[in-house]
Amino acid sequence: MFESPPNYKTYILRIWEERDPNLEMMNRWRFTLTDPRTNQRHGFNNLRDMCQFLELNLSQPSTKNTE
Repeated sequence: MFESPPNYKTYILRIWEERDPNLEMMNRWRFTLTDPRTNQRHGFNNLRDMCQFLELNLSQPSTKNTE
């Protein structure tokens, strides 16, 4: 018998620093997660928001072997 492959999710993580040209504020890190299967992109202004997205996304049931 064949075992079904495990469910998985794949994201491409992109991180970049936005610099304040006036140096009035600290530089900020930005994040995107892109699903390479669908090209759906999710943008985040901070690491906390990205982690919350991942926690929510991983806690939801996924359709079998489609992620």
